[in-house]
Amino acid sequence: MDVRFVPAPETRIEFSADYQLRNTGNQPLSAFELRLPPERRLRVESVSITWDGQAIPFERRGDSGGKILSMQLSSSWPIKQVHALHLQYRIAPGEANGPQLDFPADSFYLPPGVWLAALLPPPGTFASGGAPPKSWVLFLTAPGDFLVHATGELKRQAQRDGEARLEFEQGARDRSPFVMAGRYHEQKYRGSPYTVIIWRKTAFEPADAERLAHKVQQIAKTYDGMFGPRGGHARPVWIADSPVPAKWHDQTVPLPNGSLGVAESIFFPRPPPDCAFIHVSESDGTLFEQEKMGREIALSLAETWLGYGQGPSSSTLPSPMAQLPDYAAAVSREAEESTGGASRERSIHEALERVPISGAGQSAKRAGMNADDSLLFFYALEDKYGREHLHAALRHMVQARRLQTYEVQDLMAALEQETHQEVGSFFRLWLKHPGIPEEFRARYEAPAEPKTASEEGKK
Repeated sequence: MDVRFVPAPETRIEFSADYQLRNTGNQPLSAFELRLPPERRLRVESVSITWDGQAIPFERRGDSGGKILSMQLSSSWPIKQVHALHLQYRIAPGEANGPQLDFPADSFYLPPGVWLAALLPPPGTFASGGAPPKSWVLFLTAPGDFLVHATGELKRQAQRDGEARLEFEQGARDRSPFVMAGRYHEQKYRGSPYTVIIWRKTAFEPADAERLAHKVQQIAKTYDGMFGPRGGHARPVWIADSPVPAKWHDQTVPLPNGSLGVAESIFFPRPPPDCAFIHVSESDGTLFEQEKMGREIALSLAETWLGYGQGPSSSTLPSPMAQLPDYAAAVSREAEESTGGASRERSIHEALERVPISGAGQSAKRAGMNADDSLLFFYALEDKYGREHLHAALRHMVQARRLQTYEVQDLMAALEQETHQEVGSFFRLWLKHPGIPEEFRARYEAPAEPKTASEEGKK
């Protein structure tokens, strides 16, 4: 794969890929297909394809996951025969107020699972295809003063004519490649448990960055305790000014399933694994102290510990499992504050205020619990079985099913293993019945204060 960022005079990202393809099936092939990135999110232009060095025509047809290109071969593709496919296209900035990804001239971001075309299996019940090899190479060309963060292992880099040329070796854990690059200032803070790397587009005060790094290290300690380590070796944690306009944060993009760089859906454009974004439009000298920024960092890093950046996104999971990052962020906030118990109670009270009392328009449990229901459910599990047991169950579940979907049945099984108790009836009480159980609401809702005589008179 080859990526080149061109900032001027016409900002664009040029992409090309070379494939060595072998017919591993049991019959000759006369055609094949590939899916382009979703055009509703990426502005893909100037697509061209060659087959063994010769231009090959293709037809386009619509698909919910992106345009599909159908190639009809001029001669049959025999079993076991190898051919060379070359694909290239460019990604242009979207319209300022449109739905497609926009990027400025000083930075760009290719999020996991969005920007790559995907080869599709040929027709047939047992057909397969499109899976990545054991290893491959990503070449990246960018302005020489850009900092670059990408999947894989950096093997070599060189400077020429004001551009940097980098070579990243990709492997099995890089099946959702990403590239993040831009004109950043960098500061590294080594500490426990992980090194924190901060990228900002403007110069920043070292004292502010050091406080932020300490906050991130505290979050990381909390998540190591809740979910276990992210992998076999200690990887740095990145905090960066967002390389894309703020309007793109927290947008949802459905995507197809089953090929290189493609997941069912992701938050677009969510930060890459091991990274959290600071919204550039909100950046100011006091940003490091803002509670909202801390919560967004905690949410992004929770998804990394849960593996959502390399496997199924939390947005595709049914509730309450989709809200695990929200619960983790709340726990990390409690750990950071000296009055953790008060922070926990405040989170519960705020969520309860947003959840209607059972019977007020709730004839049956909603098909999907909302974020507040789910957050309160995890707190109810703490009350019932103890936070220590709940977190031990989460660690067991996450480590056993890393990069896979977490279902509520997985949490039930892990919690039963930790507590040696039957938990199904408690889960059903919360998941199958309308509203918040009265016992839980009564435990945390403060009794209404009696009205004064003057207040009664105002009725």
